[in-house]
Amino acid sequence: MPARKRPAREMEVDSRAAVGSGGVDHISKNGDVVFYFPGTPTNGNNKITKIRVSSAILTMTSPVFATLLGPHFREGQEPRNPSSPLEIPLPEDDLQTMSDLCLLLHHICVPEFALASDLDRVVAFAVAADKWDCTEALTLQSRGILLQALYHNVVSDDGVGLAKLATIAYCLNEEQIFADVVDTLMLNYAGSFLEVKNELEESILPVQFYLVLEERRSKAREKLSVGLRELSSFCKRCKTTMAKGAVDSEYLRHIAMDDPESDWPPAWQEKSITLDKAFNHIRSLKPIAFRPMVACKDCGSRIPTTVHRADFEALCRRTARLWEGLSLACIGEDCLLFKEDSLRCAYEGEDAE
Repeated sequence: MPARKRPAREMEVDSRAAVGSGGVDHISKNGDVVFYFPGTPTNGNNKITKIRVSSAILTMTSPVFATLLGPHFREGQEPRNPSSPLEIPLPEDDLQTMSDLCLLLHHICVPEFALASDLDRVVAFAVAADKWDCTEALTLQSRGILLQALYHNVVSDDGVGLAKLATIAYCLNEEQIFADVVDTLMLNYAGSFLEVKNELEESILPVQFYLVLEERRSKAREKLSVGLRELSSFCKRCKTTMAKGAVDSEYLRHIAMDDPESDWPPAWQEKSITLDKAFNHIRSLKPIAFRPMVACKDCGSRIPTTVHRADFEALCRRTARLWEGLSLACIGEDCLLFKEDSLRCAYEGEDAE
């Protein structure tokens, strides 16, 4: 009977365990560099205090490692080889985080990352990848971790979890995933974004990011509420709103779906209605035909009007544009996002039809 084929991960674990000694995790058994971490407290359950790595791999994947181990620094000038690896202290780094980073750089799977269940650990890894400038080399691995967490492990209304994902995407320069996380936050979270920031142990993203989310969501809620009312007082002849505050009672019953307990447009703060729930409600509305309550202020007509499903859909699309401009490019010192008198870079195209 043929022997069972052993997966690469199993063989790698055995190999590292076989050569482990002196508290060293041999990530590369032929490595010529050993990192140790004076700043990391020792754990009685974990005897590993150092990691052995290959300088050739690190210098190819990270310009920061290439500089540290290059000829212009003392560490790079010291002799090193697999039989006598060079020990280098990293007092500002964490053992677990650097172990995760170096494992992925050496093309070794980190099982805990496959499920991305510990977001704090992934955040620490992302910050380290950004610090050591190896995000480009880890693009595929980090993207897989982020997608797993976003679509399988983080609940859509978990503000803190989504904020951590936004932080990870920001550190790893994942533009599209960052945009997806922002979209999920805006659509599905009804609580305070500033409270989310305060719940994080460490906020990598600036406070302005959370302020912009709060302001954009408030503006989106207002746009939906006002827009729904204006659909009932729109003159088809002049293409203008007839009169503010003049809303047909039949139309109000229609958008409330004949539910006397329903308040549409909704009282957002009181009922904690998410934008996603509001969009779904509006998109499910059927067309309605009625005669406006008041005459047009410009042409004096009261032409019977019909609000079509396309009108409801267009309102939702216009509202969603309010946060489309918020991207990684907005998180920077010179961006208009951070100027007190303007936040336009995040809101570009908000009123486009």
